[in-house]
Amino acid sequence: MTSEHTHIPTDVDLRRRAEEVEQRSAAQSPEDIDSLSAEEIRRRFHELRVHQIELEMQNVQLRQAQVALEVLQARYFDLYDMAPVGYCTISRQGLLTATNLKASELLGLARGELVGQRFSRYIHAEDNDVYYLLRKQLFESCEPQSCDLRMVQSGGTVFWAHLSSTLAQDESGALVSRILLSDITERKQAEEALRESELNFKTLADSGQALIWTAGTDKRCNYFNRVWLEFTGHTVEQENGDGWLEGVHIDDRQHCHEIYVGAFDRREKFSMVYRLRRSDGEYRWLLDEGCPRYDSKGTFIGYIGHCLDITKLKRADEETKTLHAQLLQAHKMEAIGTLAGGIAHDFNNILGAILGYTEIVSDIFPPDSIATEYLDKIMKASYRAANLVKQILAFSRQANIERVPLKPGSIVEEAIKLLRPSLPSTITITLSIAAGNKLIFADPTQVHQILMNLGTNASHAMEQTGGTLGIILEDRELSQENLQYQPEVQPGKFVLFSVSDTGTGIEPEILDKIFDPYFTTKEVGKGTGMGLSIVHGIVTSCGGFVTCESEIGKGTVFNIFFPAIEERAVSEIKPMNVTPSGTERILFIDDEVMLAELGKTMLERLGYDVTIRTSSLEALAIFQKQPERFDAVITDQTMSDLTGMDLARQILQIRPDIPIILCTGYSTLISEEQAKVQGVKGFAMKPLSKNEIATLLRKVLDE
Repeated sequence: MTSEHTHIPTDVDLRRRAEEVEQRSAAQSPEDIDSLSAEEIRRRFHELRVHQIELEMQNVQLRQAQVALEVLQARYFDLYDMAPVGYCTISRQGLLTATNLKASELLGLARGELVGQRFSRYIHAEDNDVYYLLRKQLFESCEPQSCDLRMVQSGGTVFWAHLSSTLAQDESGALVSRILLSDITERKQAEEALRESELNFKTLADSGQALIWTAGTDKRCNYFNRVWLEFTGHTVEQENGDGWLEGVHIDDRQHCHEIYVGAFDRREKFSMVYRLRRSDGEYRWLLDEGCPRYDSKGTFIGYIGHCLDITKLKRADEETKTLHAQLLQAHKMEAIGTLAGGIAHDFNNILGAILGYTEIVSDIFPPDSIATEYLDKIMKASYRAANLVKQILAFSRQANIERVPLKPGSIVEEAIKLLRPSLPSTITITLSIAAGNKLIFADPTQVHQILMNLGTNASHAMEQTGGTLGIILEDRELSQENLQYQPEVQPGKFVLFSVSDTGTGIEPEILDKIFDPYFTTKEVGKGTGMGLSIVHGIVTSCGGFVTCESEIGKGTVFNIFFPAIEERAVSEIKPMNVTPSGTERILFIDDEVMLAELGKTMLERLGYDVTIRTSSLEALAIFQKQPERFDAVITDQTMSDLTGMDLARQILQIRPDIPIILCTGYSTLISEEQAKVQGVKGFAMKPLSKNEIATLLRKVLDE
């Protein structure tokens, strides 16, 4: 590359040139100095001094420019040599005249050894035609040219290169080609791997029985496998884009397209069922499942889906009316359960306010005042309502099952109070509770549900003729002989619930089916077929059993046996007379304004410093700004924006040590176990009394 270096004149060169100019000037205009006046001589001397100074300054500038040029040239050659791509200069005859370090490295020889070599000797023999065509087009068109070809290093190693070539002139004015040389071996290998992957995908897609398709980001299908094309009898061109929709049954087309487009817009998985016309004209039911696709960089590139022919399953489903009825019934129960859960949630909030403010007012009056007596009655009524909410939640399967030792007598009496208003006046209720009946280990809500289900069934059996609904609660001791038809139950002491009616009775041939799910003899709208199966499931899960005796025209008796437990096995729970208090700083969140204000009032009366928020986002914002300001957080679960559990997760990311109490009337999204696994210290079910929340708060703070 030194031959391309521009020559810069030195100080000696400039001096020599100046003398030559002066001599020529003197010869052209001779003048007798003696004829000049002193003033003219001084003037000319002054001008000479000025010119001298000017020349010296120009000389300094020239030297500075020379240094700058040398720096630029050095930088150019550094960049040229250290460039990450190869640079070569090739004469019109095809000989290498200059290379940089990268080109030398790629070709496997030192630069001195490369100069004068024919560049084509490093081109793979099979790609020589590509290289010669590039040179021909370059010199004919004088336009830049490029190509990909294989090259061979001096040691014999083959690599893929990208050549970009342009025309230039060397210092003598001759045309040369300058080539930019890049190693693209990895890219070529990746392209080959991609081609192989695509071939494998096509082979795999065509080898099974599923109908497979893909779509691009424009929502238009761009690939169908062999199985799809054979199924429809169409070509790829006919099916591409939205063409495949033409084969979908007219009744399914709009619904199918809406699901497809909706899922595509949300970039989520989808599953849909529709009828697609086969090549013989028959419509077959397909289960089509689609999934979004992303490349290695995480960029969305479209969808892939597969379809299975489920025609046989659909026909079997249509032919099985019983199964269809069961599915409809299950959907109805689910809808009722969801509705019940929503009502229970709202009712819990109302009860929370009633209970909370009643407790606050109770603290104002003396314990023996008439106001306190009335307030106690309000509290009892509110707790009865809270128990009713638990029953609703149990029905909707949204309440936790909590088995505890209990005496069932009070539950029976409570159930009768609720059952009585729903029965016609032609039905009489008789109740017999033996004194001192033993304890059982069960969930109070489930026991209540058993009595309500059996009482409702009995009333249906007597609604036409009237009669007597009898309920008996007594202790029994059963021997092995008594339990010969109950091999899984151990002999011992039991508590018997007996529910009888004087209705129509149950036919003997169906007596062994009455506990089957969805089995019912009632007309449409009178029953779900789930009541007795629920009763049977509850009792057996508690270790007991159910028997049924019935006679047509005389009535039916259901006997429920719960294993009795010894009273000494039940630890006495002593009531807490003093509500625990504290002075810590509490962040209290509930989207119900009344409940938030109630929580603040209750806790401040116990000495706490309480900050309330009715928005989970606002609560998160205040905690993010001052995470050390609070000692504990109490939050409702069901809120807009962020749920209580989502809020708790974000708070714990900021301060993992802060105790959090999660309150809920019901939730299908989180249980106490799940909440505690994720770092929540306390879990409380609404409605909350002052003592309950104070005790739980004191517990998590002390821990």
